[in-house]
Amino acid sequence: YSNLNSAINISGSTIQNNYFGVYLFGSTTMGYSTISGNTFLGNYYGVHISSAFASVTGNTFNNNSAGVYVTSYGHDSSVTGNVITGSAVNAIRLASTSGVTVSGNTISDTGGTTDNNGIYASSSSRNTITGNSIYDSSATTTNYALNINNSASNNNYLADNLFSSTPGTSTIRDLGTAKKVQVSKEN
Repeated sequence: YSNLNSAINISGSTIQNNYFGVYLFGSTTMGYSTISGNTFLGNYYGVHISSAFASVTGNTFNNNSAGVYVTSYGHDSSVTGNVITGSAVNAIRLASTSGVTVSGNTISDTGGTTDNNGIYASSSSRNTITGNSIYDSSATTTNYALNINNSASNNNYLADNLFSSTPGTSTIRDLGTAKKVQVSKEN
């Protein structure tokens, strides 16, 4: 947990068995923090971002309840090039935030056997979600690779995401409004 007024950088660490692996909460200047090249194991939240302009890139997340969680103060942050496996709830969740880039992540086996959300957005607008690969082999009922959960999520750009599921069917659920484009495909 950090509530400082300056950016922090965390790299090359293994962070495990905590409620928050890393929790960024603070002013805009702190938001230029970088979390890169780490391994997050068995935390409730691998990384929780509540500070603007943060970068979460090139990390490995295994068996956390939520891999990366970005809230309203985490606007204009980026979540890129991470490998997220076995999250119990969501691999990446955007909640009441905007301007976040989620790109180039590999997500697998998120959720339980009946419900799955690879990337989940609620009341989040103007986000860019592109080039992610989302695979699941456990969900058999509700398997959303991308779940734009409500009409308060608008003007999101979704493109070139690859999603696949065995044995279930992986889909995009988009209840948002005024989406810019949606060019994603099932493999």
